[in-house]
Amino acid sequence: WVLIDSPALLSTGMTLSLAPAVDGVLVVAQHGRTRRGQAESVRAALASLGVEKVGVVLLNTPARQTASA
Repeated sequence: WVLIDSPALLSTGMTLSLAPAVDGVLVVAQHGRTRRGQAESVRAALASLGVEKVGVVLLNTPARQTASA
């Protein structure tokens, strides 16, 4: 596999024009910063181009709190 890092999909047209040239896209989102509407726009943009989404990485997810005994 060859990974190509690019700017945010919604921030520049260059990234969107790159998408059809790759085998798949790994979407990276940040917990508490990436809004649902943004994620839905990315999904729709990739779907309209017929690009396969390989997966999603969610950064800065808070640790789960455990109950004290």
